[in-house]
Amino acid sequence: MAKLSIVVPVYNVQDYIDECVRSIIDQNENDIEIVLVDDGSTDQSGKICDSWAERISKIKVVHKENGGLSSARNAGLEKATGEYILFVDSDDRIAADSLTAILDCIEETRADYYFLSGKKFYPDGKEEPLDDPIPREDITGKKSIDVVRYIAGLTKYPGSACTKAYKRDFLEKNSIRFPSDRRLAEDLGFTLRCILAATSFDVCAHDYYLYRQSREGSITSATTGINKSFWNLAIFIKESISQLSENHEPKGEKEKYALSLVAYEYSVALVHFCRVTERVDEAYSLMKDAKWLKNYLGSKRGKIISLLLSTLGIRTTSKLLSYAYLRRERINNR
Repeated sequence: MAKLSIVVPVYNVQDYIDECVRSIIDQNENDIEIVLVDDGSTDQSGKICDSWAERISKIKVVHKENGGLSSARNAGLEKATGEYILFVDSDDRIAADSLTAILDCIEETRADYYFLSGKKFYPDGKEEPLDDPIPREDITGKKSIDVVRYIAGLTKYPGSACTKAYKRDFLEKNSIRFPSDRRLAEDLGFTLRCILAATSFDVCAHDYYLYRQSREGSITSATTGINKSFWNLAIFIKESISQLSENHEPKGEKEKYALSLVAYEYSVALVHFCRVTERVDEAYSLMKDAKWLKNYLGSKRGKIISLLLSTLGIRTTSKLLSYAYLRRERINNR
């Protein structure tokens, strides 16, 4: 059995998949397997995957009908046999020597769940951190409630599935899988379930994941993605409120801190809300019904947003946040 199974969902990325796979193969780690899941690609991606498997024995390929990212990741999980699981999206890549660093951390602590570091990289070569850095001493060996409390206090919810390593037995024991309804924000609920269920945590601070920005044609960069982004966040917010609270009160201590993570995503939904063009009245009703989450915004930025919501309301706050976001994106993409 391999120590690491690296699951790579693949869909119409013929221009990027070689770069992604090569970044994994070049690690010179033998104790891994790579599961490439061709999710019904209509370009040459599936053939490229088969070509890699013919040359490299530790690569497995799964071909399936198109079902979306969650479906592909779940199919990869079913095929994986490694002790630990990593997810890498096929238009991204991983940094040199990062798998060795992750395996060293695993050998030391054998935790259920590892937080990993990542960077965004832009077409001009610029890089910036993907999430807030998490000092290892704040996580390793701590009780799960203390870890949830710590994560709730971060500026940003570290919701990406790709910047974590998971013990496969832990995922199986808790029946944790990605949602199968083709939503975009599939990482958020999966990550939240893991954080609430895990009993041991660790951090590998080595820069590992390299997240491609501004890819032409990507879901998150397309104009039509605004409506999809908002409504997929809405699914996560509604499901999480039902899971974690009753009559606007948390069901327990862990749930109280987890609501801060949901509140962060509510603030992200606020950024998109003023540009939503589908089911606008329904969108406003949802934002109004979930406005009480502002009480769980704990970071400095979150408290400012909470104050804006209390004084200016949902629509004006959304316009201000959206303007700030678009301005920052224009600067980053120059």
